[in-house]
Parts: sequence; C-alpha cells; structure tokens
Amino acid sequence: MKIAVIGGGAIGLLVSAYLADHAQVTLYTRRKEQADQVREHGITLKRKKNVKKVKVDAKVLRLDEAFVHYELIVVAVKQYSIKDIIPYLMKAPKHTSVLFLQNGMSHVTLAKRLPQRTIYLGVVEHGAMKETDDVVTHSGVGITRVALFKGGDLISFQRFHSDVFAFMQENDWYEMLIQKLVVNAVINPLTALYRVNNGEIIHNSYFYKTAKAVFNELHAVLRLKDPTAYWNRVVDVCEKTAQNHSSMRKDLQQQRKTEIESILGYILEEAAKRQINTPIIHFVYNGILGLEDSENEGR
Repeated sequence: MKIAVIGGGAIGLLVSAYLADHAQVTLYTRRKEQADQVREHGITLKRKKNVKKVKVDAKVLRLDEAFVHYELIVVAVKQYSIKDIIPYLMKAPKHTSVLFLQNGMSHVTLAKRLPQRTIYLGVVEHGAMKETDDVVTHSGVGITRVALFKGGDLISFQRFHSDVFAFMQENDWYEMLIQKLVVNAVINPLTALYRVNNGEIIHNSYFYKTAKAVFNELHAVLRLKDPTAYWNRVVDVCEKTAQNHSSMRKDLQQQRKTEIESILGYILEEAAKRQINTPIIHFVYNGILGLEDSENEGR
C-alpha cells in the first residue's frame, strides 16, 4: 500500500515512521531542506530508551503534485494550514482515500468540499515532539482514533495497529472530535497560559478551579451528553501526560502560531450562535492571543 503523509511536523513524522512498518510511505514537506534530510537519512524515532531509524521517502509539496500513485493521503498539518492544503487535495484522484488528523473542528467544513469519495477524520492521542527535521520523540503512547466521514469504509486501519501505535475505528466522527476538542480546550490553553506541564492543571488546586470553570462553560455550549465522563477523560489525559508539555505551550515557546482559533475560537462561535455567555473562555482565548502577539513582537 502506498501512503502520502502531508506535514513535516511532530505528528507527520510520528505517523510516517509508524506507518512505514506496514506500507510504502512518502512524506510531503513544505521545505526542501527537510525533504532532503528525511530522504537521505530516514526518520529517527525515539521512544524511552529505544532509538530506531525508519526509511521513508520524502518530497517537497509542489503545485503540480496530483497524488496519483497513492491509496491513502494522511493530512497531518496544523488546523490553520488546512486551507493551504485543500487545493492539492482537489486535484487528487476521487478514488484516493483521505484521512485528516487535526485538533479542533474547523476542517470538517473544508472536508465536505473535497471530491474524494472516501474521507476519514481522526484524532491522535499520542505525545510527540519534533527535535530536528528528521528526528521525532514519541513522548506519550496513546491511540489514534479514526472514523468514516463520508463514502464507503475502504480501509481497515487495524492493519497499521501495533502495541505502541494503536488504531481504533470509531462509529461516530462528531462524538470522537468533540471528545478530543474538550480535552484540548481545557488542557492546551491553560498549560500555555500558566506555562506548566499537563499534570499541574489538576494537581494545583487553583489551576484546577479554572480548568473546571472552563469545562463548565464548554458543557453549556456543546451540551455534552455525559459531562462527568467528559471531565473524567480530561483528568485521565492530564494524569497520563502529567510531565508532557502541551502542543500549544510548545508553540508559544517556539514563537509559532497556536491552534487557539480552531479550539476555543470554534467554541466562542458556537456560544455566540446559541447566545451563551462564556467569560472564562473569552479570558483564556484573549490571553493566548496576547501571548502570541507578545512572542511575535519579541522575534
């Protein structure tokens, strides 16, 4: 099976390295320097004390790329880059399946426009840190959840399953995305705002109160079916990734744009539609945007 992975960030490198055990993978990157590095040296995958070199082909994503040789395209860019990728996907064959792996919900509307007959949505619950262009650390073992968005279910993702990189196929894509959105909406912005590891959100009593206040507003907006189960999931993720830095915290540390718009921005849009007041979420949202602005001015 031939698979194209679009995106040379932490998730793109991680997914490419693990899928390469089961398929012929080509990683598409924005920069020629990264494509050259991966093509020459492969991807170095680190997990605890294990270090493994994985052979992966790599190319620069060009305007004339039509993805004609692939059975599956995995889109592993940040949410705010999806719009830049859509024109490439519009030219890809209709019979080629597409899998989106993003935080937030904004990509759902864009996915509806694509000509491909089969589209999957997924969420990655692994921790990953990109060290260099060809080195990624698997910092937390989780699950990659995948659900069919439209079309016929052509691919069994269990074929890519392993003990350290598990796949689970879900029946309800909306519920799957909302579960991940709630976790991200509580953990990512607060760890970035307070500049703490994930575990501090539940172990520090003052941070815990803010997290619960954010969650309560999320529940009011999203009308969660089982709020206790959703909150327990947030706590569980904090416990399992207690020493990890959230992706939003890392983005601010490295002076990169965050995914705040696709996470809390989406919540605020839904709140406005339903005329629900969300003062805590507004405060956190503006706080992250303020930190983004400050970091950019300091470059």
